[in-house]
Amino acid sequence: VMLPGPEVLESFTRISIDDDDNKTHLLSLVHDSWCCAFSGMVSCRNVIPQKGKLKFIKCTTELLEAGIKFKKAKENTFLLDIEFKNGVMKILPLCIDDTTECLFRNLIAYEQYRPSIRPKCVSDYCIFMDCLINSAKDVQELRHCGIIDNWLGD
Repeated sequence: VMLPGPEVLESFTRISIDDDDNKTHLLSLVHDSWCCAFSGMVSCRNVIPQKGKLKFIKCTTELLEAGIKFKKAKENTFLLDIEFKNGVMKILPLCIDDTTECLFRNLIAYEQYRPSIRPKCVSDYCIFMDCLINSAKDVQELRHCGIIDNWLGD
């Protein structure tokens, strides 16, 4: 199951669950635990790209060919903490199991259902990972770096 580890679960104690918070859904609690640290680091301004100026991140293979290195981030960070510094992209390992797709789909649906949620950190993370992974070779490279951990059966 891809849920936050014990070190991340400490954040649950920092999330207040008052009647005013409207925490009536389990997804709200999971979402807030994943995104509470992340939301303080990101500007929530709406950026409207100029026509023809929208660019996506290259896939893992292309980034490696360009000299970018990938490393596994420390386990005590949040899933959504991605660091790029001095040509090195640090990403927390993502364990893929039978529940991963369902969990991410539900969290994305929750973010889309609640337009007041800013930033849409789970949606942004999934878009980022989708940009990095375009082929089996991309998955192989990320597995080799320890960023993707496959817990799926054959």
